[in-house]
Amino acid sequence: MSTRKRAATIEDVARAAGVSKMAVSAALGAHHGNVRLSEATKLRIQEAARTLDYSPNILALSFRQRKTNVIGFYCGYGFLDARSQFLAEVIGGLQEECNLLCKDLLLHGVYRGSSVEDIYRECVGGKMDGLILQAAPNDPLVERLRESHLPVVAVVDAVPGLPSVVADDVAGSGMIARYLQKQGSKRIVYFERVILPRLESVERRRIGFEQEANRHGLQVDYLPAQEDIIPVNAPLPEILTLPAGERPDTLIGWSDRTAYDLISRCVYHGMRVPEDVRVIGFDGLGTPLDCLARLTSVRAPWAEVSRTAVSLLMKHIQGEEIAIETVLPVELLIGTTG
Repeated sequence: MSTRKRAATIEDVARAAGVSKMAVSAALGAHHGNVRLSEATKLRIQEAARTLDYSPNILALSFRQRKTNVIGFYCGYGFLDARSQFLAEVIGGLQEECNLLCKDLLLHGVYRGSSVEDIYRECVGGKMDGLILQAAPNDPLVERLRESHLPVVAVVDAVPGLPSVVADDVAGSGMIARYLQKQGSKRIVYFERVILPRLESVERRRIGFEQEANRHGLQVDYLPAQEDIIPVNAPLPEILTLPAGERPDTLIGWSDRTAYDLISRCVYHGMRVPEDVRVIGFDGLGTPLDCLARLTSVRAPWAEVSRTAVSLLMKHIQGEEIAIETVLPVELLIGTTG
């Protein structure tokens, strides 16, 4: 036979305090404009609730108040890998701002076999007051969310038609091009992300670099970056096997991880960084390897992007108008690799 204690009900509290259920509900947080309670009655009800270990039904309370105090986060790029330093920055920023605002953060899962409609219904079904979204503009869910009543703010990748908070990818890549022009780079290879879905932030990085490189007359080749972790002993791209006077003197990774993979492979194959080849990234996240070689990179304030998105989402929820796009500044960090 189970010995689990029966959970106290609102009726139990009302009986113990000698009041109505409506009075208990009003004293414990629900809004009942027609109920007026003295301070002594409130304290008596609260003491009865503590004695009985009573907790109000949060779902019912949320329904009455039409708010949950929950902010959702949905990522349309697959499962959230806690080992990713980029995602750690993004989610950490969301948690920090939610904590300051006394909100809970709900990480929305993407389950195998879930349809767009299933995910949409989960998002707008009342579990959350608003949603932080990271997704490609052509994600089928985006169109549904644009038409919904749910307040949504996109992060990292701007989404047309939705308020978005992003880092200044264009300006950051322009900084790299101007820096390389001053350094006297003669031949540059830009390793770009080419797998689908195409990310708006990555597209902007490429465009910003290409425009500034053309302005300064830099010679640039664009090659696809390997997306999986590449073994250090994997063959180098053919362009890096050319004689010393013909091969590139600078490699740019669309992300820091791409740049670190390039460094590892170059060093394994006997190339010195930066003496033989410069390597530059984009993110500025840093790794434990920084004690050996600190990557030259554009630092994007991903945690601040997330914090700003939550702050704007709260204004959106409260009915205030917010900017369609908020762009946060980046900075070029000169390390030892370039």
